[in-house]
Formats: sequence, C-alpha cells, structure tokens
Amino acid sequence: MKHLTDEQFTDLLLGLDEGGSAASHLAACDHCRQELTRVEETMGMLREVSMDWSRQRVAAIPTPQPGLLARLGLSFRPAAGMAVAAVLAIAVAVPFLTRDDAPEPNAAVQHASPVPTAEQIAADNALMAAINQEIAQPAVQHEAAFVEENGKDKTARR
Repeated sequence: MKHLTDEQFTDLLLGLDEGGSAASHLAACDHCRQELTRVEETMGMLREVSMDWSRQRVAAIPTPQPGLLARLGLSFRPAAGMAVAAVLAIAVAVPFLTRDDAPEPNAAVQHASPVPTAEQIAADNALMAAINQEIAQPAVQHEAAFVEENGKDKTARR
C-alpha cells in the first residue's frame, strides 16, 4: 500500500484535504494514522511551549508607573480637558468679536502721501514736457542722435 506524502499530511493538518482522498486513506492505513497522530502531538507540545514562553515574557515586562498627575493625586478627564479648551477659545475670541473697527466721527483724515509743493509740481511738469518733446521727434532724428553719441549706424547691415 502506498502511504501519504508530506504534502498530503500538511493538507490534512491545515484542513485543506479537498475531496477527502487523504482522509479515506487514513481510515484504511494504520501506519499513516499513527504518523498523523505523532505529528499532531508534536505540534501540540510546540504550541504549549510557545504559549509558556509567551506568558513568561509578558510577566517579565515591568508594570508601568503611574504618571505625574496620578502621583500628585490629580486626574485628567476628557470632559475637563474639553472645558479648558472651550474657555481658552472664548478668552481668545471675545476681544476680536467685541472690538469696534468703525473710525471715530471726528477723527482727522491722514493722507498716505504728503501734498506736493508748487516747486515739485513745476519740476514734474518740466519733466513731462521734455518726455513729450522726445516722443514727438521723428524716428530719423533719434537715429541721427544715436550715431552722434555712439559713432555707429544702427541701421547698417553687417
């Protein structure tokens, strides 16, 4: 008689025996039944040892010490924290909500820039007249002035 393979044993242990062919073989084969029992016992012992180890590790973890508030006999409750936050929010918001941004009716109007003097106005008008005269000159005069200043004819091609 042919015995179960390692893959078939693994499928049985994991509950993946589709079709029940391995289970039906176990009903007829005493050797495979004993092998499965031996593997299940080994797995059970491994499970117990690992759980014992885990319990010992958890027991070795130090117990957390109480926080500063608990040591001082104070407790912090979420409702108290929310109340403190609300009071702070109101304390910050009230000055902004109650201020009056409207100017006083008799307040003097201040200009952003000073009022120009007569000399400044005359200088500005002279500058504008010089700019207007430059703009009004024909382009030929501008080119002649450029040649006089720089010694080059900008219309000449190279």
